[in-house]
Amino acid sequence: MLRQLARGAGGVALGTALGQGTVVAVTPWLARSHTPADFGALALVTTVSNVAVAGACLRYDLALPSAAANQSRPLMVVGIACALGSAALVTGIDAVASLLSHHTLLDPFTNPWIVGLCVLLTGLYQLALAWATRQGAFSRVGAMRCAQGSGFSVLAASHFLDLVPAYVVSFLTAIPELLGAVRSAAPKEVTPYEAARVHWQFPLVSLPGALLDVIGYSLCIWIISANYGASEAGQYSQVQRLVGAPLMLLGMSLGQVLLRHSANFANDPARMAQLFSQALKGMGALGLIVVLLTAGIGEPLLHSLLGGQWRVNTMFITPIALAVAVRACTSPLSMILVTLRRFELSLRWQAAYFASATTVFWLATRHLDVGTFVIIYAAHECLFYGAYLLLIQFAINTSPCAASSA
Repeated sequence: MLRQLARGAGGVALGTALGQGTVVAVTPWLARSHTPADFGALALVTTVSNVAVAGACLRYDLALPSAAANQSRPLMVVGIACALGSAALVTGIDAVASLLSHHTLLDPFTNPWIVGLCVLLTGLYQLALAWATRQGAFSRVGAMRCAQGSGFSVLAASHFLDLVPAYVVSFLTAIPELLGAVRSAAPKEVTPYEAARVHWQFPLVSLPGALLDVIGYSLCIWIISANYGASEAGQYSQVQRLVGAPLMLLGMSLGQVLLRHSANFANDPARMAQLFSQALKGMGALGLIVVLLTAGIGEPLLHSLLGGQWRVNTMFITPIALAVAVRACTSPLSMILVTLRRFELSLRWQAAYFASATTVFWLATRHLDVGTFVIIYAAHECLFYGAYLLLIQFAINTSPCAASSA
């Protein structure tokens, strides 16, 4: 089991690592040719993309890997329609907010079109990844992740586009996969409406919790930007991106594979528990290594990589590494809750996290400097994501199949 999981995750991780590796490779150049405020704008548009990953397709992309064959292409149509509608809605909201604030919003929210395009392209990208995952074509998933990261790197490093538009346009790399999916057909396909109705739990039950989760995660960037400024947001996000890159890459890859493999064990709680345990041990060991390396050699390494205008002292970067490690180890395992259809458990945790993060982070920024804030942030992540792991274990032990086999 672990070998199959590692093989699938390895293919995705390789492509992701190649793509994001090019981002890391051009980072010294970008860090010296752009200001921390520029990276603050990039961090904000990344949060838009993260929200779009969770909600642009109303979670129908997550239904694809385990849907019946005659529902797959109709679900793609539903997902594309949802992405278009989400993009139009976000563009309109941003335009109205910009007018009401007399155009004082932070970049990139000063340009509603680029924000709306980010939502659309990210949604389509997620659909393409889900389709390839359904086919078990993890090499294609890896190729798309490689193309996205490499595309951003080339566009940004060549100064053909600024950081924000380069990031948004890089998601176009998934369009060929999407077109191939739309052209495919299965016998006796249902209508898109019927496919959407069969999987109603995803938008109505899974979506609210997913949005709370990703918004809660993005709150850190938003609150830092609002209270400490775009430059501090850029400092934080740059360290988070570089220090957490290996774990986040593997976490994203593992989540994609777990979504597929856990479906095979939906009616076998013993195998599901084994899958959970093995994945957690592997990710936990890697997370510990990253945190220890960051504390030991992170400061001189990042200083030589980024230059003198960036804050890379050990007491600043280590809490960020710890927070990223805890999240990266836990988030992919949450795919088990999707497979078990235990959306209500996710929603409760996500609502609690959102309420706590909103209160704790806001109060911390009002009374503490940014260096102390990241320590509070790391402690908060350890507490809540530790509880999330216990919740996933509880779901495995109390799922209907587990109860029936007891």
